[in-house]
Amino acid sequence: MNFRRVMLGGGQLWAAVPAQAGDPPEKDQGKSWVLGARSGLSGDANRFGAVGKNVESSVFQIAPKAADNASVIDQAFLARSYRLTVDQFDHRPGDKALESPEVSARIAPVFSAVTNRDALEILPAARNPGSLLSGAPIHSHHANDRNEVNVTFFTAPTAKTGLTFKARAANTGFRAAVLSRRLDRTQHLFGVSGSNAIWSEDKTVAEALHQDGCYLTSGEAKNNAAADLMAGLDCALAKKSTASARAGFAWRHRDAEPSTISPLAEVSETTTPPSRRFSAAVSCPPRRKRPTPPASLTAT
Repeated sequence: MNFRRVMLGGGQLWAAVPAQAGDPPEKDQGKSWVLGARSGLSGDANRFGAVGKNVESSVFQIAPKAADNASVIDQAFLARSYRLTVDQFDHRPGDKALESPEVSARIAPVFSAVTNRDALEILPAARNPGSLLSGAPIHSHHANDRNEVNVTFFTAPTAKTGLTFKARAANTGFRAAVLSRRLDRTQHLFGVSGSNAIWSEDKTVAEALHQDGCYLTSGEAKNNAAADLMAGLDCALAKKSTASARAGFAWRHRDAEPSTISPLAEVSETTTPPSRRFSAAVSCPPRRKRPTPPASLTAT
């Protein structure tokens, strides 16, 4: 299957008002609510990820978002958001304008200066999700509803070491009956990682992850599981640039197929871009410094 996808352009516009208390995510620090919108134009030669009878289309997308951050108690904050993504297709069977709302809520209590927890729940209703499972029937109405919960617990046993536990649970249900019978599923992820600081900006890291997927019907050939065991190094290249390297082993299993074990290696570089956010704000009294909650659970 050959396909291509091209992003032609996009933009963002944001407005914010300072928060009076609490510790919202780092990018929204000091803002009690945030209004924003993003837009983009893309082209896809295989909109449904089909093996044959490809559907090629350009897509214009606009996605307004509203979010608010508030203190629950002095050592915990609550962040909530609502985003509506609208995709307009020039060539597509069925509806050409698709609306996909997403609601999320996050709470992050800080138990002490070295221990905190982060819980995030996301409820997207996607009318334009990614490609379907290979071999699934092509259907113009491939919308699905998803409920995803992420929990992270972090503690620092010593001044130079950190220990993180994370978990994810997700349920996905398709609205079309023919797709629901084949693709409705639950997914789980559990992981633990540890770090040890070598220098102020560099550290060694070890991580173990396990994830599984269970289909609600006809799962005997689709249920799957995976596990990764990795070790590596994170180091700072510059003030806003970080490099990461990982090496280890990956185990993969799918029902009705033999399991496999293979070497795993990852190298990445992350650069924080300069802010391009336009803001209109009202001054407020300075806030007390409190421990910053951890970043939300990221996909692996």
